[in-house]
Amino acid sequence: MNKSTSKTTSYVKLGLTIFVVIIASAFVLDYTGLLGGKTTLSIDNTITDQNVCIASGGTWNSVTRLCAKETGSSASRCPTTLQTTFNLSFKNIEDTTTDSTISGTAYLIGSKGDYQSMTSSGATKTLNCDETYTLNFVSSDGNNGVNAKITGIEQGPGAVLNSDGTVTFTPIGNNYYLKADGSDHGVLQVKPFDIDGNAFVYPKEGSPTQGDYELTGTTFVKDSSNTTFTLSTTDPEQQFKIFFRVNQTDTRFDDFGYWILIDLNSSVFNEPTVKVNGVLLSDQKGQFNTYENRQFGSTYEYAYKLDNKVVDTDNELYIDVRALDGVEVGSGDDMATTFQSIGAYKATSSNTVKYGLTKDDSTATKVFTSQTFTFDFS
Repeated sequence: MNKSTSKTTSYVKLGLTIFVVIIASAFVLDYTGLLGGKTTLSIDNTITDQNVCIASGGTWNSVTRLCAKETGSSASRCPTTLQTTFNLSFKNIEDTTTDSTISGTAYLIGSKGDYQSMTSSGATKTLNCDETYTLNFVSSDGNNGVNAKITGIEQGPGAVLNSDGTVTFTPIGNNYYLKADGSDHGVLQVKPFDIDGNAFVYPKEGSPTQGDYELTGTTFVKDSSNTTFTLSTTDPEQQFKIFFRVNQTDTRFDDFGYWILIDLNSSVFNEPTVKVNGVLLSDQKGQFNTYENRQFGSTYEYAYKLDNKVVDTDNELYIDVRALDGVEVGSGDDMATTFQSIGAYKATSSNTVKYGLTKDDSTATKVFTSQTFTFDFS
């Protein structure tokens, strides 16, 4: 063997090893900011794109073009103030034409006791570095209000979308950017179809137009002469298809789901048959909490809880109403159908966020305005 050649090869290998060690050391120093930092890093060689690295909670080194994932303490990544500027944006994903934002109220509940509120979209807040926070939005009423449920994360290293529509994250460094997806709230419009009469119905108020979509507060009759839906001992049944959707594109009615509530006198009528989009529903009124029952329990005989998406495309509610045997339906026996969204609100007596049709205050205030439609029976 040629000893000179062997030595040369060994020196080359040694030089390459030293080079790799120097580069790796520089990467660690660049990441931690000091020698002997507490952070432990692992290099993920499968990630070769900076955006993918950051989105997955890693730190990108522009010199080595390697992605590092933290596996130990992150205290060394906090500034000397031990505080991080939190930057929040809440995007309306129902708006497909532009990157529009939602201006809502958010609550930040820290794992070490920090609690703050802020306004979303372009707002900033000073948070404790390396404290884990849960981000909760609260709902706000009206068309173009706020649906509090977070449905996705577009930016936020290490952030996790939770099943309850909140996000958990740990701010690190001088700045932390979080961009969450959600939706503007929309109100409903409905268009009922009389199955027995094989025709769309008329609104009773104003200048009636057959088959138009109508907003909350509308009473429906059989035809333009305000003829009521007649149920009698000889003809005791009435069937409807009620098409419902939001009245404005780029909004969404359901937040954390919604209920359909039916006011139908149980001393006059049987329990109705109710379906949404062909799925048979069962009465779930017994699931009302104390405050929901206080607000709705005495008014509505039946309640059905749903979680399907309600946007600007039709959903179909089917209702089959049948009078009790031998009972004559009177003029005061109208049927009211109410759509009620489930929202999020700040608890009255604690720094927590709760969910429901109503708040937990003394008057059981509705989170969202009822969307109610009445059918005139006689």
